[in-house]
Amino acid sequence: MILESHPSWDTSFVNGVQGPVAPGGVQGRSPWDFGLCALCRRRALWSPQATPSGQKRMIPEGVRFGSGQRGFTLLELLAALAVFAVMSAMAYGGLNTLLQARDQEARHREALAGLRTFFYHFSRDVEQTVARDGVDGSRGRLAALSGRDGETRFLELTRGGRPNPRALVRSALERVGYALEEGRVVRRSWPVVDRVSEELPVGEVLLEEVSGVEIHFLGGDGQWRNDWPPSLPPVVQAKGTQQAGPVVPPLPRAVEIVVRKNGWGRIRRLFELAGGV
Repeated sequence: MILESHPSWDTSFVNGVQGPVAPGGVQGRSPWDFGLCALCRRRALWSPQATPSGQKRMIPEGVRFGSGQRGFTLLELLAALAVFAVMSAMAYGGLNTLLQARDQEARHREALAGLRTFFYHFSRDVEQTVARDGVDGSRGRLAALSGRDGETRFLELTRGGRPNPRALVRSALERVGYALEEGRVVRRSWPVVDRVSEELPVGEVLLEEVSGVEIHFLGGDGQWRNDWPPSLPPVVQAKGTQQAGPVVPPLPRAVEIVVRKNGWGRIRRLFELAGGV
């Protein structure tokens, strides 16, 4: 917007000197004030300010330039950075604790699932033990259930209930063994009870991070033993009679197993045999 000057106006007001009253104007006001009022429909007080070149210009009152403006000091920036660092460290510590708790819970769930799997298979094998001896081509006769505390192969037995989904013509019995090897409990199974030749079993790792396994057997006399079968008394042969065949050792009444797992301590379970004495 361009304001045209009036011949009777004193333009020295623009240079900082008050001139005479403009026609129809107000004492002490320049024509710029009336142009601004006409444009903005409000009053605005203007004051002359010097420019770097020495000339004066009209700017609104209340606006300050130069030394009136200030920013952050170095001390304030350092204090803000320190507060930010402390808050970041606290947030990282909380996040790290949360992640560690989540990992620990995942490991706990995995270990618990392994224990459940092991005891599930062990209970099914022990509770379905049958009094059926086996034959091994290299070891000879095998008892229906044999085990010894402290041995690597701590348990071997004959069990029934072998699944037969294809209805094949075969026995429902199978030979199962448990061994502790390099901190892992391994379950091995043979498809036949009588093994004439050296037949390789099918192995499966049921439990890891195991420091030891203890096994005990409860006999018919109520005594706990660390090995089974117990020592058999010698067969008394009467004169003129035929020698009797091998006596099938009776099954124990119950089997107790203690598993020492890292981070869990000693876990003890007791299983009763259906065909025990």
